[in-house]
Amino acid sequence: VFPNPTHGYLYIDAADATGNYDLRIYNILGEQVSGQNGTFAADLIKTDVSALVPGVYTLQLKTGNGISSSKFIVK
Repeated sequence: VFPNPTHGYLYIDAADATGNYDLRIYNILGEQVSGQNGTFAADLIKTDVSALVPGVYTLQLKTGNGISSSKFIVK
């Protein structure tokens, strides 16, 4: 996940993933604040986080390979 911290777009490296994905972003309280799903067309997923208020967030990515989570900061 980069850049971290960010204030615009967030990129998720998904080089080993294929098929469909489900991406969800949660705030520090565990509330879902954003999400998107789709089919992998490249090694990177780009998501716009510019509407999120500054703080710490958790990104959850579900793919055919499993579920991964990462924390990131919005400035």
